[in-house]
This record gives sequence, structure tokens and C-alpha cells, in this order.
Amino acid sequence: MNKQKTEYKEFVKNASLFFALVIAFWIPSYRWVLSYFIVGWLIFAFSEFNFRQRFQQNLTNRFEISVFILQISFFLIILSEVFFSDSKMLIFKNIGQKMSLLIFPLLFALSGYNFKTKKYLFLKLFVVSNIIMSLVCLGVALYNSLSFFDGKIIFEPYYLRYRNYFTQSDLSVFHHRGYFSMYIVFSIAVLFFLKEKTDFFTSVIKRILFPVILTFFSVMVFLLNSRAGILSLLILFSWQIILKAYISKNILYKIFMAGFIIFMLFFVLKNDRIQLTVKKIVASEKNETELAGKNSLARLVLWAAAVDIIKENFFTGIGFENFYDGYMKKYKEYHNKKLSASGDFRYNVHNQFLEDFVLYGIFGFLLSLSLFIYPLIISFKRKNYLFSAFLMITGFNFLFESMLNTIAGVVFFSFFYNYFIFVFSDKQIKDF
Repeated sequence: MNKQKTEYKEFVKNASLFFALVIAFWIPSYRWVLSYFIVGWLIFAFSEFNFRQRFQQNLTNRFEISVFILQISFFLIILSEVFFSDSKMLIFKNIGQKMSLLIFPLLFALSGYNFKTKKYLFLKLFVVSNIIMSLVCLGVALYNSLSFFDGKIIFEPYYLRYRNYFTQSDLSVFHHRGYFSMYIVFSIAVLFFLKEKTDFFTSVIKRILFPVILTFFSVMVFLLNSRAGILSLLILFSWQIILKAYISKNILYKIFMAGFIIFMLFFVLKNDRIQLTVKKIVASEKNETELAGKNSLARLVLWAAAVDIIKENFFTGIGFENFYDGYMKKYKEYHNKKLSASGDFRYNVHNQFLEDFVLYGIFGFLLSLSLFIYPLIISFKRKNYLFSAFLMITGFNFLFESMLNTIAGVVFFSFFYNYFIFVFSDKQIKDF
């Protein structure tokens, strides 16, 4: 009987780990399949029982307990709208969209020691998946670019005068290019970590495979041509260079690295889309006619409309039930003051921090901000620089996208956020 009980426990533990690893691999692929893997992990994680003991094993210090409570509190704010809303189905849809904010803290807080023994495998699978998905995207772009005429193969990547199958949204098959760029930039951060801390790259492969993959990912980010992705890549490379220069005692090396950062900054600012963005912002007072699309100038007005609502609903927010009607009404009021009328549209704020402020008031805003600032401070103190890189990459993207409104954003953020808290670092530090 004891043998069967032991075998059962081992089976459900390994099954939980299996589904967690599958999720890490599958995030860059079709997002709709993820829900099945999450349900599988839930079933086996709860089949293990011993909940109190498992929570005690993972919630071992002030930092882990505090961040766990912060996440649950943030989800409870979202959940509380059920009791005050007339449109229950609308609220339940929003709750379902953001369920990862509850599920992943619970699942990782219930994870066993076997997760820690395979902690680097999560990162490796994610990197490998991004390589595969990038190749698939390039393959689809090549397929779309080929045609046959008079027995000849014609390669024509351009269509509709200026669209190119190998760039921007046409290249990103599985996700919005902004999210795919974010995945790739995080994968680059993981590559730097694996190169230094693990045997993922052997001494021979280090000199070949690492620079090849690094170059491949960097090219993909520039092909996707997401402004947030390109700037995130610049920040990541600058961060790596600063770390290397800080450690090095060679003055010439420090000078060279500083010059290299300046060169990268110049190269990025020469990017056509970023230059166009700067020109639009500078000329925004003179040119008040182009704002119907999701360009950068449009985001400025989206943010301005959000700030107006925040001023009127500073403590309580307007809630999800009233968000689209109230927010779009304010946007149109601001829009019509300066610009020609546009058609019907439903935008989000395109800034997760501002959107949380609009929805849930000052308390919701401070909670969402705390989810970044507190772990960032602790990750620096613990010298957990990969977690720091993750927080900076996702936090930077929070500034330009409402990431928690999409499966691609909320699953990626919540999964790896809790992975870093409960699995990646096994130090039991009581002081934080």
C-alpha cells in the first residue's frame, strides 16, 4: 500500500513538472492551446494534496510571501467587480482573461523540489521554442513570397506596394509582433545567463553556436520592427555591457564598451520607424490630423485621455464594466478637440500601469507598480540579474502595451514571474 502511495505521488509530481515544462516551451506558439496544458498542470498539482506542507516549503521568506500576497490581492481586486457589476458576463470574461494572475502563483507555490532540479530546463525550452517559431515564421514568409509563372519560380517578398512578408506583422505568425519581440529579447537575456552559469554551451560550441543564435535573434527583432522590441534589445545589450565593464579592471575595455553603447544608440535611433515616431511627436502640435491608428502619436492621446479619467476617479477607478464606454468617450472628447473625426473604435490604454490606474484607482496602480519595484530591488540585492532583466523587459513593455489584456502577455508574464520567485532561486534569505 505504501509502495503504491509513493508511486502515485511520484507520478503526479512528474506529471505536474511535465505540463509546466510544456507551457514554458509552448508560450511562443499558438496561445489558444495553452489553456489545455494549464488545466493539465492544475489537475495533477491538486491531485498531490498536502497543500499546507507544500506552501510552507515554498513560502519560506518575507519576499516570497509578500509577492505572493501582492499577486493574490491584485487578482482579488479584479474579482471583486463581480459583486458591484450589472454586466456579470463581461466581468467573468475579464476574470477568465486574467486567471493566470491567480493560477500561476498558486501552482508555483505548490511546486515540489523536482521543479528546482530542472529549473534551467524551463529556460532552455523557451529559447529553443523561440528559435523554432522564428524559423517557422521565416519559412511562412518564404512560402508566401514564392509564386510560379511559366514554369519559373518567382521570389517577390513585397505586396500591396510597401508590405513585406519578412517584416513587421507579416512575419509574426503566432503573436502580435510586439509580444514576439519581447519573447526573443528575453531569450537573448537567457542566452547570456546560460553562457555564463551553465554548461548549455560547451567550450567548442560557445565560440560558434552562441554568437550565431544571438545574431539570429537580433536580426529577428529588427525584422519584426517593433519599437518596444528594438529599444528593449538596446537596453538589454547596454545592461550586459555595463555589467561586463563594471566587473572588468581594464580601463581601455571600459572606454571601448562606453563607445559601443553610443554606437548602438546611434544605430537604433537611425531606425526608420523610430525616426518617424520622433518626428511625429515633435510635430504633434503642428500636425493634428493623423491620430486614428495605433501609431505612437495616437498613444500620446490615449495616455492623455487616461490621465483625465484618473484625475476624475483617482481613488476608485471606473471599473472594467464602464471602461470601454467611459474611456472611449473621454478619448473622443479629447480627440475631437484637436483632430478630425474618426470612425468607431475600441482602444485600450496601451500602458498597463495607466490602465490599472484607470480601472482600479490608486490602490490598483500601486499594487501593479509594486509587483515590479519590490522584486527588482530584491533581485539586485541577490544579484539575480536574469530576474532583473525579465522585470525590466516586461516592465518596459508594460509602458507601451496593456499586456494583461491578452493571453500572450498575461501567461508569459505570470508564468515566468512566479518561476523566478519560486523555482529559479533556491536561496532561503530571511532578511527580505
